[in-house]
Amino acid sequence: MTEERKDEITLKDHTVNALQASLLAIPIVGSSLEKLLFFSVNEKRSRRVEKTLQEIGQKVEEVKAKVCIKDNEDLANHIEKVLPQVSRANNETRRKYLRDLLFNAMQVPEGDPKWEEANIASQLIASVSDTGLSILADFHRMYNETDQGRQLVIARSSGMKAYYLGVANHPQDYNRTAIFRPGFSTTKLQCTDDSFNYATKKLEEVGILKFTQKPGWLEVDYGEFFWLIIKWAMDSRSEGAKTSKPRQPKRKRHRRPDIEGQAPT
Repeated sequence: MTEERKDEITLKDHTVNALQASLLAIPIVGSSLEKLLFFSVNEKRSRRVEKTLQEIGQKVEEVKAKVCIKDNEDLANHIEKVLPQVSRANNETRRKYLRDLLFNAMQVPEGDPKWEEANIASQLIASVSDTGLSILADFHRMYNETDQGRQLVIARSSGMKAYYLGVANHPQDYNRTAIFRPGFSTTKLQCTDDSFNYATKKLEEVGILKFTQKPGWLEVDYGEFFWLIIKWAMDSRSEGAKTSKPRQPKRKRHRRPDIEGQAPT
């Protein structure tokens, strides 16, 4: 270890010790905050990282993945960026995205152009809120379940004061009680109005999903970076690092059903 590195660590230790002392000096809440920040939270974060790495190891063994770890500086740099996100990911959906991203990244050799894609994927995940990732996951699941061709929409149920994602019904006769098509499930989005508005704005801003405002609902479509996220962090086959860009199926216009569906109440 270089002298410069030793000095850096020593300075960091002094800073941490000073912060702990400052917290302990705060009346009433100081001791509890010190335990939270330096003991209980650190323990939770360490367990989260350990669990993630164990799951990656199990998956490598399960699918006999060919990993490229030895002397791979690109991988080391990527891990240094992603593991701090993993440690703070108290949302399980986010943690799993980051886990699968690391699993795929471990299969990329040093110097491969795909490293830029992997790093972009980590930046996109970091930029989206937990609500946004949940919307993305629900959209991806329902997109696959509905033959990758039907229009998906998000509507707000006035009775339950909640948002739902589902398959669009008759394009000419949308209304508060006939937005969703019968025969297809709807997914309730667990979020507040502000978190929903922020999430949809950010998803569109970074190019993952596109939203078209309609009277009382939003039409949802994939954006230019949707497939990059699927490829690296959401592909159920976890082959994103080994394959080229996933084939993008043509989006068919949804057919007009004869029977109108009912929105959740």
